[in-house]
Amino acid sequence: MRTDNLYALLPKDKHDISDIPKLAVLSDAEIQPLLPELLKWLQDMNWPVSREILKILSERIHLLESDLIKLFAPEQQDEIWKYWLLTALLPASAEKLSDKTIASVRRIAASPTESEKIEELHLAAQKLLQEMNPEKS
Repeated sequence: MRTDNLYALLPKDKHDISDIPKLAVLSDAEIQPLLPELLKWLQDMNWPVSREILKILSERIHLLESDLIKLFAPEQQDEIWKYWLLTALLPASAEKLSDKTIASVRRIAASPTESEKIEELHLAAQKLLQEMNPEKS
């Protein structure tokens, strides 16, 4: 499928799930350029399209490492987005997370920024790490 045709599959609004089945069957190479745009739909898991995109992204978590590391960086200040990633995306694919992604979660758990503390992201990160490795708690 041509790249411009692939972008046409992206949701148009928070209720648009019409092309989700087509997105779900794309190869890794085909979906790769769409991942940053798809990841944006996880900024609010209350949107109807978010749950459907979560299913696709959790299966392709290995393709999201660099995006996740950027999003979890201290200078990234969209704490609500980080919250949804920590409480929805990462738990859905915990067994497939890379060491670098886990290191970013550990940073939030152990050394959160002030805004991450205010939004209690450190608690969400600690819970995720504990659920991933309960014998170390």
